[in-house]
Amino acid sequence: MQQDKAFWTDCLELELTGQWLPIRAALPSMIEQQSGSVLVSSSMTANVGIKHIAAYSAAKGALQALMKALAIEHGRDNIRFNSLAIGSVEGRHIIASNAMRQGISYEQAKMLVGATKKVRDEIFPLGRMGSPEDIAPVIAFFASDDLSWVTGTNFYPDGGLTHDGTAGISGFNQEQLMKYAAILN
Repeated sequence: MQQDKAFWTDCLELELTGQWLPIRAALPSMIEQQSGSVLVSSSMTANVGIKHIAAYSAAKGALQALMKALAIEHGRDNIRFNSLAIGSVEGRHIIASNAMRQGISYEQAKMLVGATKKVRDEIFPLGRMGSPEDIAPVIAFFASDDLSWVTGTNFYPDGGLTHDGTAGISGFNQEQLMKYAAILN
């Protein structure tokens, strides 16, 4: 736990409170209309340990717990609360996350992410990191009336990574493990 208290507090503010505030603001209207669907973006990191992101993981785990509690509290109001423990998805946030974890600049992290794409893809049981196009239909499905009887659930659109037992590295040979270790250290 290398981060200081300010980092911890900022991370909880952004990742937990930042999703709680709009829910709190919208809830009276949903109660009044006796319907609604709330879907928050959690992370697979809430369910598996990953080095250097304890604050982020804790905030995302708290979001999952919040959705379960609100599902019970507001089920009779016909409001559904669910979370998505999204795995790694290509995008700028992967670069920013690597910069933060590695203590390097954004540009250095961008080069690292590009250079390690093939190894990162091998971590996933489906053989590739996700894309925004993989996540969008999941969000639409959870928001739809097709899931009107689903609440308090955490769903894992993560290419099978969470349920692989070791966050994806169990099938690696020695060479792949060494490449993976070099990325993380």
